[in-house]
Amino acid sequence: MRTAAAATFLAALALASPRAFADAGRASQLVKQVASNPGDFNAMKDLELECLKVAKPGAERERATVCVLIVSKLGPSTALESRVCLLRQLENIGGGEVVVPLSRLLKDREKRVREGARRALISNPSAQATKALTLALGKAKGDDEWRAALVTALGRRADESAVEKLVPLLRDDCEPVAIAAVHALGTIGGSEAARALSGALSKGSQAQRAAAVDAYLNCADRYLAEGYLSEASKIYRKLFTSSRSKLLKIAAMQGLTAVKKAKESGVKDRRLASRPSSRFSSRASSRMATRASAAAGKPEVDAKVVAAWDARLQKKAKAAVAGGSKPSFFLESMRTKVKLVSVQDGGRLKVSARGMQLGVSLSRMKLTDKKNVAEAVAGTDPEAHAVAAFYCMALGKNAEAGAHLRRAGTFEAEVRKAFE
Repeated sequence: MRTAAAATFLAALALASPRAFADAGRASQLVKQVASNPGDFNAMKDLELECLKVAKPGAERERATVCVLIVSKLGPSTALESRVCLLRQLENIGGGEVVVPLSRLLKDREKRVREGARRALISNPSAQATKALTLALGKAKGDDEWRAALVTALGRRADESAVEKLVPLLRDDCEPVAIAAVHALGTIGGSEAARALSGALSKGSQAQRAAAVDAYLNCADRYLAEGYLSEASKIYRKLFTSSRSKLLKIAAMQGLTAVKKAKESGVKDRRLASRPSSRFSSRASSRMATRASAAAGKPEVDAKVVAAWDARLQKKAKAAVAGGSKPSFFLESMRTKVKLVSVQDGGRLKVSARGMQLGVSLSRMKLTDKKNVAEAVAGTDPEAHAVAAFYCMALGKNAEAGAHLRRAGTFEAEVRKAFE
């Protein structure tokens, strides 16, 4: 792993020429700004947007350049908040060139840095990231919480090359680690994982057995979704005949019914030998392409329309605070829950988090954050629900928007008009 990943990192260094740094432009400047100013949350927000731009197709040199620059700022001399923010960008744009540096940070003294490196490796499209996490798991001793986190990371990557290392953990002395391994195998799926979970159905504690049943059922559901009907049917039948749980029997029967309907509708039963050993790379590539498209494409709503709804959000937030309320909401740019303390006329929100008070510009907040603010202050106010519905629709969250529109009364028409 070290050789291949190190070679990728060196190749990225070669790409990171002075010209490449110039092309990366704004993102490179913001990396340096964030590294030297840990309290500059506006710079952190701007950096996230710029990083998404360099992730677009055709900007590989710029993306690799920004990644190399970020890696150079992750040392202990950089403030913790800055390191955490920079690691968050590698979740979005990191490739094979950052695997070696991230693998080293899995051993960092700071827990939040280790966690940031773990998360960045989960979403990294390089197969070397799975090896990095597997090696870290093998070396993790004495910290069962961290071992369970690494196991979970391998499960989320859904790379079957990790199954061999996960199966022995089904018998781990630490129950949380064993249960994490069960869930990871259920997420990864495949014949080896299903075989191991089948053997775990009647072993371990009650919690472990329950997790194994759930994971085994998840394997069947995944087989069904991918068209491996015979394999799905085998698992459903085993669960139906061997379980004493009425609810599980119902779930298994529903699965068997779904298999039958799929066959009747002409779905071809795929052979298990044709199943790819890893589905992570295609998912990761698709996810990165979606991010790039979102960054490069034009917004669905005119900027003036957004600004008008921002003004309404500011009004509703200010009214909520004036009424004695201190609404709490999740601030995506900080990855934490905050309390709204005050709203200034210029659209600047003062929020409190982790014992600090911070100023956040409403106009520069992500749509997700605006949605969260709107939902936090909505209460029973129809217009506030209309504001929340607007941001939900702008984010493509139509189901959530519908819930707010039903409470928006006559303001519903204004929301729908904004998207005509």
